[in-house]
Amino acid sequence: MRYLGSCIGMILVIQFTVWATSAQAEVFEEGVHYQELPGERSDTAQIIEFFSLYCGSCYQYQPFTAMIKDKWPGILTQQHVSSLTPSGFERSVQEAWAAARLLEVEQSFAERVFDLNFVQRRQVADQEQIYQVFNSLGIERERVEQILSSFQVRSLVRQMQLQEERFGVRGTPTFIVNQKYMMDYRGFRDSEDFFADYLALAEYLLNK
Repeated sequence: MRYLGSCIGMILVIQFTVWATSAQAEVFEEGVHYQELPGERSDTAQIIEFFSLYCGSCYQYQPFTAMIKDKWPGILTQQHVSSLTPSGFERSVQEAWAAARLLEVEQSFAERVFDLNFVQRRQVADQEQIYQVFNSLGIERERVEQILSSFQVRSLVRQMQLQEERFGVRGTPTFIVNQKYMMDYRGFRDSEDFFADYLALAEYLLNK
């Protein structure tokens, strides 16, 4: 699973780094705090998060994701990557995530799967468990099967895969701002309040 190293690295930054000073005066440098990507900037403000429900860092980043949603409602799109998933189950998980988005239960779905994977240690690793997760959210199997077989789900999965390739995503979570800037957690090793500083970076890039 090619994402594992980057995922673990981000956990270490959050858990084990000795924080020294916050990002000084919110001065952010290209190549240090973010990477500029080729191509045009999006016309509208947006943040794309590439994540996996099987990534420990993504689980720990949930408060940061919530901060984005609270500060800028409707600006965040979460795309599930095609790897860091039980072998042979990659597309099924992407389809399940697409279905959760279409059913407007993505936050509850993510919370439930994260809890099973990282709190209860009962990894969701087959289709039957996916149906059970949806059922726990009050959505019957028949409705889930209908959504999973829809053109909308196929389109969303294709979009996830194309964007993952376009932005050269190699680790999770990865945050892309305005389709032009990739946020880089490595520039915040000396931060006293990582999530607050990372949010300030997102705001800087949204306005750049």
